[in-house]
Amino acid sequence: MRWGISEASEDYLCRAHAVTPVACIENRCSMMTRWSESHWPTLEGLGIGCKAFSPQANGFLTGNVQKGMQAGFDGKVGDYCANMPQRKDENIEKSQALLDMLDDTAAAHGYSVPQLSLAWMICKKSVVRAHSR
Repeated sequence: MRWGISEASEDYLCRAHAVTPVACIENRCSMMTRWSESHWPTLEGLGIGCKAFSPQANGFLTGNVQKGMQAGFDGKVGDYCANMPQRKDENIEKSQALLDMLDDTAAAHGYSVPQLSLAWMICKKSVVRAHSR
């Protein structure tokens, strides 16, 4: 029997894997959230996959997030994604240079920013698989 765990620290992952082999972890990982990359050598060593949760930074890397947005993915006000730090107006302003660079890079290769962010994530390591959102 193999199982998966979400938002696992490296210590927890190793302890859990010692009890019953872990097949996969699901950790937040994107161009903007890279803390779980430190787990990858351990994942590779143990033969565990990583499902990258929110590889588009809760929609921020889609290029569709704009200042003043009150709604999330479903268009409804109150969606938890609308309250993520990267969606706050002041952080959108601070990240505009990153979004512009990603837009230019994607366009130069005939891709959209969402396609670029997913490709970047998937190509990082063989243990990583991206889950859109």
